[in-house]
Amino acid sequence: EAISSFLDHLGGEDRFGLIGFADRQVTWITDFTSDAALFRRRLDVQEGYGRTALYDALAASPGLVEEGIQARKAIVLFTDGLDNASTMPPLQAVQVARRVSVPIYAVSFIHAPVDMLSDESRNSLMVLERFCRETGGRLFTIRNPDGLRAAAASIQEDLRLQYVIGFQPGPQESGVPFRRIRLETVRPRLRVRCRAGYYGG
Repeated sequence: EAISSFLDHLGGEDRFGLIGFADRQVTWITDFTSDAALFRRRLDVQEGYGRTALYDALAASPGLVEEGIQARKAIVLFTDGLDNASTMPPLQAVQVARRVSVPIYAVSFIHAPVDMLSDESRNSLMVLERFCRETGGRLFTIRNPDGLRAAAASIQEDLRLQYVIGFQPGPQESGVPFRRIRLETVRPRLRVRCRAGYYGG
C-alpha cells in the first residue's frame, strides 16, 4: 500500500522499477517502466515473506539500478529497518553501496517515536541513516499516512532539484582509498546534500 501510494506522487515522465529482497535474494520484480497499471499488477501479487537481509539488499541494489538505466535515478527503500539475515556486515555494505552514484532514500515504518524504540531498533535506524547519508539520500521514519505523503513529497523535490558539479581532484593520498567530499554554500539558510565521497582510481 505504501509503494502504491508513493507511485501516486510520481510524474508522467518518471520511470520506476521494483526490486524485492527476502532471505538472501535481491532481484528485479518489475524492470523500469512508466506504465503504472502494469507496475501495480505486479505489485499487487507480491507477498512479504522470509527474513530481512536489509544490508545485503542495500549493497546490491545500487549496482542493479546503476546498470538498469542511464538517467537521473534513486533508490527508495521501504522497510521496518531491522536486519536479521544479512551475510554482509553493515560497514562492508556501506562501502559497497557508496561505490556507485545512486542516492538511497529509506522510508522506515516505526511503531513508536524514535526515543521510545528499543536499543536494537535505534541502532538499525542509525545504520540505515548512514547508508542514506553516505549516498546523498535521506532517511524518513513514518508512523502514519501523513508521514508517507510528506516523505514522498520531499523525495520528489530532491530529485527535481539536483545539480551536477565537477572538479579535478588532487593527487591521491597514499593509503586513503576513499576520498571524502564536503560541499558548502554561501547561503547559510540552505542545506546541501551530496554523496559522502568516492573511491580513487
